[in-house]
Amino acid sequence: MASVDSGAQRAYLVGLDLVVGATITVVTAALTMSSGVIEPYTGPEWLAWLIALGVGGPVIVRRRWPLGAMLVLLPFTAVAALLLIGQLAVVSVALVLYLVALVEPRRRSMALMGLSMLVTVIPALFSSVLWIMLTVLLTIGPWTMGRFAQFRQRDEAVMAEQREQRVVLAERLRIARDLHDIVAHSMSLIAVKAGVANHVADTQPEETKAALAVIEATSRDALADLRRMLGVLRSADGAEVELRPVQGLAELPGLAQLAESAGVTVQLDVAELELPEGVQQAVYRIVQEALTNVVLHSGAGSCEVRLREDGAEVVVEVTDPGGRRAVAGGGGGHGLVGMRERVAAYGGTLTTGRLAGGGFGVCARLPIGGAG
Repeated sequence: MASVDSGAQRAYLVGLDLVVGATITVVTAALTMSSGVIEPYTGPEWLAWLIALGVGGPVIVRRRWPLGAMLVLLPFTAVAALLLIGQLAVVSVALVLYLVALVEPRRRSMALMGLSMLVTVIPALFSSVLWIMLTVLLTIGPWTMGRFAQFRQRDEAVMAEQREQRVVLAERLRIARDLHDIVAHSMSLIAVKAGVANHVADTQPEETKAALAVIEATSRDALADLRRMLGVLRSADGAEVELRPVQGLAELPGLAQLAESAGVTVQLDVAELELPEGVQQAVYRIVQEALTNVVLHSGAGSCEVRLREDGAEVVVEVTDPGGRRAVAGGGGGHGLVGMRERVAAYGGTLTTGRLAGGGFGVCARLPIGGAG
């Protein structure tokens, strides 16, 4: 839509230049050949039209070729001034000089402004003081406005680049949080299963093999996720990186299976919801972090995960009826802090703490329309 609007606006401006340039051409020719309106012109009619076209034509093409238009305009303006028919040529010079100052380097545009002064102001010295002042204003004024417009465009370009850099930085910080979630979850499961394997290695070899299989699968998945995330972080030039699909609601049963493989029974009660990908990613990470805490701290070896819609919000509840053997996220970890930051990023709320009937609960509420 923006490109269509920009194209329509440019077409309108080009059409306006066409009308103005044609008007200057016709009026200049008419005034030249109208005896008594200005100083009488005694030359041939074709020359009057040629000079008029040389004065008005550059206005028509000034947006496409501003420098070329000015180089064509100045000689015709000088001729028109010498023949005392250069009144409207000053208007053409003002219109073309503005765009020259806007797009050309400072020294080049200043040199052309100086030439414009020579061919417009010097002939005006033989006219009235008012005409001299008007000529100076129509020469210096447009050039100054064009330079200011060029400075403004450069500032806007710099600000746009800075905004883009801030967006990239924010996205990479978000990816870094995801990276922490992946590593923390995977390493927690590996630590638990390694502990199990160590305790039963002599007495239950089959259980040891199962624990080692979980460690192997979890490690492989964690390494794949690390490569994927680091690939994004290293793509500073904006090159596309092949990514796996965003982890969302469909992957929640997989999280439950991983937790169950670590000895925690998970009861899933997930409603079928249509959520934006960003919200699904946030839900997935919240459940992942909560299940990791249950694996590490649960005293009952079970938990319940509920996902439901409440008006314009999606509610994620993870309940651990066994309480805690240690404080969640203790030891300097970022478990609950990470969940709180992710929920806050979506404008939601997070409630955690001990339940009235015993146990520990996590409740996150996210606006369904939240932006990632």
